[in-house]
Amino acid sequence: MRYHRLGKEELEELQQEMAHFLAAQSITAHEWETIKMENPKRADELLDQFSDMVIHRALNNIKVLRIVSQHELYLFLFEEKNARVMHFYLPPESPHAFTDAATLEAVSSGKITLKDIQATCYKGEKTLTDREAEMYALVVQGAVPCSKEDYEMLVAGFG
Repeated sequence: MRYHRLGKEELEELQQEMAHFLAAQSITAHEWETIKMENPKRADELLDQFSDMVIHRALNNIKVLRIVSQHELYLFLFEEKNARVMHFYLPPESPHAFTDAATLEAVSSGKITLKDIQATCYKGEKTLTDREAEMYALVVQGAVPCSKEDYEMLVAGFG
């Protein structure tokens, strides 16, 4: 298994996709019920394969991830073969916080810049050997998807 097995709630939400996945494996609904009862190991294998497929597809469609804490904001832009990271840091004495929606909205809308709130910016770039695996590692650490537009507005807010 490359990622993790989807939880019961997630699998319930993806019932239709699971049905298509099983159909692609030439498994009918009746056969699936039989497999679950008589061959739980095979059922687990199929659930693992389905979970990996869904997570891989989701990661493949994500372009930007972000990790936010009170004084730090990480933005990861994933391209096909490389990733760029922008790390914004606020001094502990700052009256602003990256966890404050009003602060992020003000920066995103251009009302204030990241420089205005005394954020320091560090940049980096990395060549990727396995794009989705590196993204998944960040997701496990708490990264969440972010739109490319939000990324560009935040990066422009540093200017």
